[in-house]
Amino acid sequence: MNQQQPAQIRGSLMQRLRAGLPLGDEVRDHWVQSPYSIQQLTALLQSEVDRARAAEGSVLVFRMNHRPFGLISDDERQLSELRPELANVLHSIHPGIRAVGTQSGDVVGFVPDLKRRGDGDEILREITRRMAEPVLVDGLLILLGPRVGGAVLDPETANVEDLLSGSKLALAETDASRVAVMFHPYQRARENRADEMARLLHQAVVNKQLSTRYQPDIDIETGRITAIKAYVHWEVGGSVILNSDLFAAATRASLHVPLGRQVMEEGLRQVYAWITSGLLDPVTLWLNVHPVEVLAPDFGSKMAAAAGVDERMRLGLELSEHPTEDEGYIFDVLRSLVAKGAEAAIGSFGSGRVDLSELQRLPFSTVKIDRRLTKQVVTNDVSAGFVGALVRIAELAGLSVTVQGVESAEQLAVLRSMGCRTAQGNLFARPLDAATMQQVLSDVKAGRSLLP
Repeated sequence: MNQQQPAQIRGSLMQRLRAGLPLGDEVRDHWVQSPYSIQQLTALLQSEVDRARAAEGSVLVFRMNHRPFGLISDDERQLSELRPELANVLHSIHPGIRAVGTQSGDVVGFVPDLKRRGDGDEILREITRRMAEPVLVDGLLILLGPRVGGAVLDPETANVEDLLSGSKLALAETDASRVAVMFHPYQRARENRADEMARLLHQAVVNKQLSTRYQPDIDIETGRITAIKAYVHWEVGGSVILNSDLFAAATRASLHVPLGRQVMEEGLRQVYAWITSGLLDPVTLWLNVHPVEVLAPDFGSKMAAAAGVDERMRLGLELSEHPTEDEGYIFDVLRSLVAKGAEAAIGSFGSGRVDLSELQRLPFSTVKIDRRLTKQVVTNDVSAGFVGALVRIAELAGLSVTVQGVESAEQLAVLRSMGCRTAQGNLFARPLDAATMQQVLSDVKAGRSLLP
C-alpha cells in the first residue's frame, strides 16, 4: 500500500476500497471476465484459498437469497451470470468480488485479498448496507434487501467446501431482525446433530425400534370415548424425542411415508383388537398424515383398504400441515377417501394456513384446534375469544370440532361454555402405550369416567 496515504485509510479495508487504493500486488487475468457458473466460481475460489493460505490472509464467501435478479434466462450459455445491475453494485463494494446465481435463486460469491477476519465482517456489513439501497433496473428503482450469510477462511472453515457450506448455514440463520449473519461453529454442530438425528431415525424405522402411543378423544358432556389417536413414539438413549424434532428428522431423511405406514399398521391392528374384544365401542382411529405421504403413488389404495377393515373402526386422516405444493392433488386424494368412508381433519386449526372462504369446499369433516390456543383460553381473553370464533366458524361450515391440549379443569369449563363437545388432552389421558391404554379402556368399561 502507498505509505503516503492517511493512517485512517490504511486502517480500514472499506476506506481503502472507497479511496480506490490497490488491494494486492497482482492483477489476475481470470478476474477480467465474470464467472458464469458455480463450477467456475468454485475453481476460482480454490485458487484464492490457496493464495490466501500462502500469504496468511483470508477470503470471504457470501450467499444471498436474491431471486429476482440473481439469474438471467435469455441466454442458456450464461444461465448463472448476474445481471449487470447487481454485478455493478457488488463490484462497487469490492472490485475483486466474483459471484454467480444458482438454480435455487441464491447468489454465491467470494471476496479475495482479506488481510484479517475482521475485514470479512466489514465487507459483509457493507454488502448488506448496499443491498438495502435502491438499484435502477430497467428504468425502475428496485429495493433489493436480501439476507446475507458469510464465512471467512479460518481454522473452522479451512477449505472451499467448508466456506461454501458455512455461508449456506449462516444464511439459514438470518431473519428479519438479523439480515446478515457470519458463520459460527455452533451452526455446523447443530447441522451435524440434525444429520445424526436423521440417521438414527432411519435406523429406528428400518429396525422397527419405534413404538406407538394412543390418546383418546372425549365427549366432554358424556365422557364417552369417541376416537383414538395413534402417535409415533421415539426414544434415544432413554430420552423421549419431541414430536417437533422427530418430524424434522423425518423430513430431513425423507421418512414420512415409512414412518406413517408403521403407525397406521400398528394402530389398525391394536384398535381393531380393542373393538373386537368389546373394550371399545365404534370409534375413529386418527392418524397424523404429512402432505408428502399423500403424494405416494399407493397412498390412496392403502388408505382405502384400511378404511374398509371394519365398519366399527373409521379411519381418520389428520393433515399435519397445509400443503405448500400439489394442493389440488392432495385434496382430491383425501376427497376420494372420504367418499369411501374415511374422515379427514385439519390439524392445528387456528395456527396454520387455511383459507376460511374455502373451508366448505375442502374435503374435511373435522377441525382440531391447536393446543397452543387451548393453553391460553383461561389466562387470555383474546385467545378465548379467538377459540370461540374458530368453533363458530367450523360449525357454520358444517364441521365438527376437537379441541386439543386440554390440561386443566378451568380450560374444560371455558370450552364447555363455548359449546365444544369433543376434546383431547392430558386432563383425560396422556398418550399411552398399548398395554396401559388397554387397562384404561378396561377401567372405563367397568364404569370409570375419564372426565375430572
